[in-house]
Amino acid sequence: MAQRVDRSGHGALVRLKPDLVLPRDLILEIPPRADDPYGLTFRATWDPLSLRYELTHLEIAKNAAAITSAGLRAIAVQEEFELMAVLDAHFADGQRFSLPMSPTQVAPGDRVLWAARVYAMSRAVRRPPLQSVADSLGVSQSTATRLVARARSEGLLDG
Repeated sequence: MAQRVDRSGHGALVRLKPDLVLPRDLILEIPPRADDPYGLTFRATWDPLSLRYELTHLEIAKNAAAITSAGLRAIAVQEEFELMAVLDAHFADGQRFSLPMSPTQVAPGDRVLWAARVYAMSRAVRRPPLQSVADSLGVSQSTATRLVARARSEGLLDG
């Protein structure tokens, strides 16, 4: 599904520790194309209790092909959902947030802050947060766990 029309980020914002800013409501439209069997519209709203987005609406529009169970199983809902949130995520200073980031781009002194950022964003989009931290920094799962524990003790994470 190559062409994406993003309409997220219109309206209220959510501020999330350590310094992420996300849209409260997300809408992502992927129109049907000749090479894609379906067009999709996703809607999600921020849930402050779980500190993550809740998918509230999924609309499927067929192209020329009929909607089949095999076609529905081929839709990468989680990947599209992650893309939807990351499209508008940014830091409090306006710098865009993106995953993954090369471990060589994170200075040793910034590893705890980056771990907190990745953890918070991954949790928000229902991605395994500790694994995302480990992958983004090129460290083991136990090192990622220690970095996240330190971020929590330094007050860099909600919840």
